[in-house]
Amino acid sequence: MRKHADAVVIGAGVMGCSIAFHLAKAGLKVQVIDKKGIAGGMSARSGALIRMHYMDEHQVKLAATSLRYFQNWGDTIGGAANECGFVTTGFLYLVGPENAEKLRHNVEMHQRCGVDSRAISLEDVSELQPGIMLDGVGAVCYEPESGYADPIATNQAFAKAAQRYGAEISGGVMALGLHTKGGRIAGLETSEGFIETPVVVAAIGPWSAKLLGPAGVDLPIKPHRSQIAFFERPHALDNKLTYIDIANGLYGRRNGDGTVLAGSSSFAVPNRQRVQGQTDQWGGAYDGDYDADDGLDPDTYKESNDPEYVEHTRQILGQRFPVLEGTQYRRGHAGVYDMSSDARPLMGKTEIEGLYVAAGFSGQGFKKSPAVGLTMSQLILGETPEVDINAFRLSRFAENDPVKGEYEYD
Repeated sequence: MRKHADAVVIGAGVMGCSIAFHLAKAGLKVQVIDKKGIAGGMSARSGALIRMHYMDEHQVKLAATSLRYFQNWGDTIGGAANECGFVTTGFLYLVGPENAEKLRHNVEMHQRCGVDSRAISLEDVSELQPGIMLDGVGAVCYEPESGYADPIATNQAFAKAAQRYGAEISGGVMALGLHTKGGRIAGLETSEGFIETPVVVAAIGPWSAKLLGPAGVDLPIKPHRSQIAFFERPHALDNKLTYIDIANGLYGRRNGDGTVLAGSSSFAVPNRQRVQGQTDQWGGAYDGDYDADDGLDPDTYKESNDPEYVEHTRQILGQRFPVLEGTQYRRGHAGVYDMSSDARPLMGKTEIEGLYVAAGFSGQGFKKSPAVGLTMSQLILGETPEVDINAFRLSRFAENDPVKGEYEYD
């Protein structure tokens, strides 16, 4: 491990490795540390949907910029042509009748941002995805270029790319405390000794607030446990498309091992505090699984599925795809989201010169990781970020300026 670095990135997940890659490619001597190692945290537990459907143009532009990376991985990152495992399936976003007009407005916004996003008829949906039932659906958006990737392969590919440009990645190393001098970063104390550096980037998701709090950096991030289940995919189901279905509180995609991946936001978790006025990671209202969970510890949480969650998810999956009714549960896991107060990222400088944060992605981060690495590196290098990330500044809550789309879904 280096004892002197131009920049230290805390976190070897997909965000940290993307930031490290972009900084190292620009010529900086980069050290990455992680208490577990590459893909040892929440990145490996991502559903890894690649889509651009958001209610604010800031996230749309980050996702659209990232899509070009996934589509052209060998050219943009290097290594194998599709080392990230990106699969173009097309993507559906389904809403209920109460959100139909809002979806049309959002699609228009997406198109202004240069995204191939279309409002399509229910008849078109049935042709694109045979076997789907559309009860309760009022409007649908279709993105033909979107799909999903392999979260672990993507993380590892970013790490290898960073290492090709000279970055060092050290697993089993804990960040213990920041050192400052004259109001700016002077170094980082770790479990393996002190690293002298003028730049520290915290990209550690739900652990961010705990690490930076003692330095006086207050991050409005709360941990939230979220689950994913994998079910048998029968041959009768031609499960073509990736989708988010806020009408039914469901999202999913096919998986390469004969299963379908499914997650539910409509599974009610008992004894969990509701956060008033927030929206979930899909843009809909908070309704259970993503409500505040102040007592959750991302180091000791329950990593397996709750039996009740499996049954609930299987039920609503069968309602949308009748051929999956009663389908066999194969496996599943839980992860911890780093939910911000407006369910949008926290990206940029802190009040300590040289200390940067990329966190609070609220379950929406994986698909934006290439653009996060690009824009954060440009900010650190004193350049104008290719995508404007000022809306995600840490000070926005104190300024009473949270990120909000003009047409947020109910």
